[in-house]
Amino acid sequence: MKAMRTSRRLYTISETVTMLLMILIMILVYYHVKNHVRKDFIKNRIYQISRTSELLDIFLERKKRTFEHFCSIGNKSGAVGLMSDFADIFTLDNRLVVRHVLLKDPGSTISAGYDFSDTTAAQFFRSMKTPEIRHSGMFKSGKNGNISLYIASRQGNSILAGRVPLSKLSLDFAFFAGYRDDVILFASVDGEVLASSRDRLALENLPDDTEKTITLDREYFITKKFNRSIDGIIVLLTPVSSVFSSVEVTRKYIIYFVILLVTLITLRLLLLFIVIIRPLEKFINMLSGWDLNSKPEIHNSLFYRIREFDTLYSTFFEKTRLMHDSIRELRESQSELEGMRIYLKSIIDSMPSIIIAVDMNARVTEWNRAAEQFTGIKVGDAEGRPIWHMIPELGKYSDSFFEALSRNELCEFKKQVFTGKEKVYMDITIFPVTGLESVAAAIRIDDITLFEKAEKNLRQAQKMEIVSTISTGLGHEFNNVLGGILGAASIMKKKISGEKLPEASVRNITRYLDIIENSSNRAAAIITRLLALSMRQEVEFTITDLNHIAKNVEKICGSSLDKSIKIRTITSDRPPIVNADINQIEQVMLTLCINAAHSMTIMRSDEHQYGGNLTIEVNELKKGDELSRIYVEATPAVNYRSFSVSDEGVGIEEYRLRKIFEPFYSTKHGIKGSGLGLAMAHNIIRIHGGFIIVESEPGRGSTFTVYLPAVNADDPARADTREKISYTGGGTILVIDDEPVIRELASDILEDCGYSVITASDGSEAVEVFAVRHESIDLVLLDLTMPGMNGIETFAELRKIDPDARVLMSSGFVHDERIGRAASTGAAGFIHKPYTLEKLSEMVHGILSNKNSE
Repeated sequence: MKAMRTSRRLYTISETVTMLLMILIMILVYYHVKNHVRKDFIKNRIYQISRTSELLDIFLERKKRTFEHFCSIGNKSGAVGLMSDFADIFTLDNRLVVRHVLLKDPGSTISAGYDFSDTTAAQFFRSMKTPEIRHSGMFKSGKNGNISLYIASRQGNSILAGRVPLSKLSLDFAFFAGYRDDVILFASVDGEVLASSRDRLALENLPDDTEKTITLDREYFITKKFNRSIDGIIVLLTPVSSVFSSVEVTRKYIIYFVILLVTLITLRLLLLFIVIIRPLEKFINMLSGWDLNSKPEIHNSLFYRIREFDTLYSTFFEKTRLMHDSIRELRESQSELEGMRIYLKSIIDSMPSIIIAVDMNARVTEWNRAAEQFTGIKVGDAEGRPIWHMIPELGKYSDSFFEALSRNELCEFKKQVFTGKEKVYMDITIFPVTGLESVAAAIRIDDITLFEKAEKNLRQAQKMEIVSTISTGLGHEFNNVLGGILGAASIMKKKISGEKLPEASVRNITRYLDIIENSSNRAAAIITRLLALSMRQEVEFTITDLNHIAKNVEKICGSSLDKSIKIRTITSDRPPIVNADINQIEQVMLTLCINAAHSMTIMRSDEHQYGGNLTIEVNELKKGDELSRIYVEATPAVNYRSFSVSDEGVGIEEYRLRKIFEPFYSTKHGIKGSGLGLAMAHNIIRIHGGFIIVESEPGRGSTFTVYLPAVNADDPARADTREKISYTGGGTILVIDDEPVIRELASDILEDCGYSVITASDGSEAVEVFAVRHESIDLVLLDLTMPGMNGIETFAELRKIDPDARVLMSSGFVHDERIGRAASTGAAGFIHKPYTLEKLSEMVHGILSNKNSE
């Protein structure tokens, strides 16, 4: 009985739904027509109000030309009759007092002696400095409420002005309205209604811009447009009833159609119940009490008169008996299959891999527990749906999936990236399944994220180890070379100061020596920054002005970059102060500028396209809490100063942006570039507590913005401003170094400062000399890195000879663990190569002074 009522209800509901859908369609058609009319109306209103604004501009331009012509006439009193469009024409003195009235409107208050200085038009008249014909915005007369504007021109020490009434203009423009009852308004910028094409319109101020309609004597649509010429707003009011009058006719026809539709469907349902539903009800009642061993009769004459029902009755009786036996056999087989299915399902669900079975159309037929955990989708929700919808990341393998099915071959994808809440790596295997109709293929997905991360970290560590080894070795060798250059320059500066040479010559030589010293110091700073990549160099923080660094980098780039590059530097108005290593930040900025220049020159395929604008900009202070909402690298409690380097070069593809800070990665394929510049820059800025943001678009250029923690501009500078002084003394010093140039320069510096010097080229020679003369040797200058017996071994042997021996260590390596060991065993100090006369003499003087005071 329940199934019978459901069947009847279903058909009734389907017919009712059909009727409702048709009614809904008619309603949607009605609203579509209404919306279409509304859209056309909006377009028309925008056109009409734009046209009105243009006509107003033309109207004012004509008045200005008429006034210009009037200004050029000598006998203005005789020509005033031609100015019929003007209400008043008069002249003003510099105090804005009316001197003469050439034309006066009967209702006007303007007369000789009238003072404009306290009126709303005073600002306009005061701005008249030249004979140029200009017009004011709209003004509303306080006496009669009419609106007008002024057209004026300075004529020597006076101003010739004319008042143009706009009261009738709104009536004239109403002629162009698209609807009979349209209303044209003029309003001020603050929304005050100044004039209307309809008298006694109860509207003094315009509603907010959010209001699209307004109700006065009836409901109106509002269309506004600002007109610069009159410095006011033109408003068009259109009655809503006028717009939708044609739509109301359509609504009536829809109502008639709905009534007809309801009548037809009702008759259709009535006929269906009599001819089909009732005979079927009799048949179903018979089946409910049917014994398979007998053939019951149906007491309904209409049932047997319909051929289809009679055939149904006979066939059903014959087939039912056959089905009885078949059902029993199927139930027994089904029980066995269900047990096997549960067994296999348990195995598949216990596997850690994601196992999914799909049919020929890639619809899910099996979904194990690992798949549920990965996607969060239950097996019941996944079955029967395309695999690409369940796991969208698999969509890109659809072609390979169907190809594997057609060829009946295994298909594998290693280390595939899946991006969801977090980035994971997966191995995907697609293998066809034969012998089953419901399953065409199985997909296995294994999560290898942990293995991939471990492998990536290992590769990165190996890269950094290579960089560390190379930079450390190169740093030591270059520091030895620079030691010779820097030491020689400092000696020469000291020697020429004592020579009797012409002052101009001394000044020039000193300037050249300064250049040598500065260049050597800059090269030493580059080595320091190279060591920073391997994190083997300390950062010398000092209060730094980014404006100064930007200007210095601009000078370097101006003399070294391709001349087709136009460099522009924008500095901050307020001192952009940060606590940073000046040399390292300067190197970061210089690296970014060099890369920017390359992107506009050598990275372009055509030399004729070389060139572009390179911009260095020092930005204003940014608050950390604001930046942290945009960049995850920012700390809310820290304020930041930043500088950016922008170019108009080739740009960087999005997939490359993730790798540009990796060591040895370069976008300059086949050109030049070590791939270390940005890695060094990134490491330096990270040590400073900052971060780098990159914005790039291929073919348009790139912008690198560096954010550094800011400090107060009034913090005391910590830069070393002491005057360079060379210290003198006395005593014997043993210099031990395998580099002849360094050994010779150290000897010359010390001898020049008053010391006696003994030299040794290696550790063995030094030990022999010290064993003989240690009583007369006051200090040993020892190089840590020497072939054969190294500095630490030599130091130990010297201490065996004289436990109180004073040894000053020297090395091109800054962070050498041997320095710490030597210091812990009693080394007197350490000096970093390259060193100058001043640095070495100061260090030696300090050690020997402490010895004398003991």
